[in-house]
Parts: sequence; structure tokens; C-alpha cells
Amino acid sequence: MEPTYALIPRSLHDRKAPHGAPCTSCGLCCMISLCQLARRVLRMPETPGPCPALVLDDEGKSSCGMVVDPARFAPEAVRLHGAPAMSRAAAHLINSGNGCDMSLEGEPFDAAYDARLESEARGRWRLNLAARHMWGVL
Repeated sequence: MEPTYALIPRSLHDRKAPHGAPCTSCGLCCMISLCQLARRVLRMPETPGPCPALVLDDEGKSSCGMVVDPARFAPEAVRLHGAPAMSRAAAHLINSGNGCDMSLEGEPFDAAYDARLESEARGRWRLNLAARHMWGVL
């Protein structure tokens, strides 16, 4: 996969957590590119960021619209599974709560963190499959 290059405002760069550290909700990852869930749900496979599902609050904290308002992106699936289940599935698919998985060029890469994410993903394949099925992104 081709690396993504973007000019990053200093204010966002300074707010971004180091790779593997707890997320600061800076939104930089979603401003630069779309995650796999967004690319599939929004049918935008080669589109750079910002992600149309990115939600910024008044303080500049980011969140994923598919987590906070899944009905906006998958109304039929929400009718079938319910908004809370769809929110949980989206949060699982974007690795919400697992730390900053974005590594900027020149930033130290936390290989142990990356290996832990890979290991956990292999152990949760049933949950991954169920979440992907709910979102229709098999």
C-alpha cells in the first residue's frame, strides 16, 4: 500500500498521542484517511481524508459518526440490530479504545503495541465477523 502524505497543522500534531498510547481524540487519523469500515460503508475505496463520518465537537475532540450515530450511515441495519449494537460493532471494527494506532513518519513505532493488536484481532475473529456482518462489509 502506498504511504499517505499530508500537511498536518501543528496544533493537531501536538495533540496526537504517541503510537500505542491512549487516544487523545485528536481526529488526525480520520482527517488523513478513511478506515476500512468507512471505505466500505461509504463506498469510497481510494479516497483520502477527511472521512465524511468524522465528527468534531466544540472543543475539537473527534469521534466516529458510525459509532455515535449509526442510523445516519446504516439505517436498515440499525432497524434490524438496534443502534446500541451497531455502535458497539463500529467501535470494535475501528479499534476504539485500544490506543493510537496511527504512526507518523519519524515517530517511534511501538512494535509491541502493534503485535498485541494483531494477536487480539486473531483471538476475536468471531466478533470481527459478526460486526462486519452487521455493517454489511463482509
